[in-house]
Amino acid sequence: MLLLTMSSYVGAMGGKLRLIAEFPNRRPYLVKLGDLSDEVSKPPQRKYSKAEDVG
Repeated sequence: MLLLTMSSYVGAMGGKLRLIAEFPNRRPYLVKLGDLSDEVSKPPQRKYSKAEDVG
């Protein structure tokens, strides 16, 4: 399952998804996921100059 999908399911139930990485001999590390939906739903926009706008 994708993290985005799991985050959507958890969010729909009123929760928030958190990911914690655990390594031997270290304290647990909270992985900051940010808002996954913003990263996926907004692809980078390319800006064209008038010379490239051949149409």
